[in-house]
Amino acid sequence: MKCLNRPLLLALASVASTSAFAASVVQDFPFSFSASGTTSEANLVPYDGFIGTVNPFNPGLGTLGSFQVDWDVTYGINFNTGSSSGNGGFSTGANYNLNDISYASSGGDQSGNAGPHSSGSASLRLSNSTTFLVSGAGTDYDTGILDAVNGASPFTIQWTTSNVSPNLSGSITSWSATAIGFAKVTYNYTSVPEPSFTGAASATLAGAAALLLRRRK
Repeated sequence: MKCLNRPLLLALASVASTSAFAASVVQDFPFSFSASGTTSEANLVPYDGFIGTVNPFNPGLGTLGSFQVDWDVTYGINFNTGSSSGNGGFSTGANYNLNDISYASSGGDQSGNAGPHSSGSASLRLSNSTTFLVSGAGTDYDTGILDAVNGASPFTIQWTTSNVSPNLSGSITSWSATAIGFAKVTYNYTSVPEPSFTGAASATLAGAAALLLRRRK
């Protein structure tokens, strides 16, 4: 009796090698704020403006290997001046939290100048991307973060910046500002296909092997 040929053996092996595969689940949280005024400042983003409620990882999907939290926010302002020059911009900074546990921070400032009876603008972009390996809990980051991700209840992500308003100085007759961005949580896990899929694939290849075997006898 002859042995099964090499291509068929490789095909049978592929069922085992592809029975588990990498996958990911993403949750997005867009933000958009706007404000305008004249010579007085007004809050553009409230203290609790940058916050999202996240669903925990579903263990029924497979085995969680890592998860990632991304933030990206751009502040922008346009302003007009009166009889003298003016200045407009932003200055802000705070911590990134997951379920009230701080894991990173960022901040910055940016401003623009304009002469009398003219217009000016400024923008400030702040971003952060942090990847948490499940194996790093307790050493690279607080275990409470992983507990929240693996918990049974939704948790929050938040950039705990204080109330953000444009910094204005000089002769400003009018201004308009925006804060636009997003937060994103990504779960990276190893998934195992449904038994019906692997069973069907194995049965198909086993049938092909039996047919080839009969032909070779």
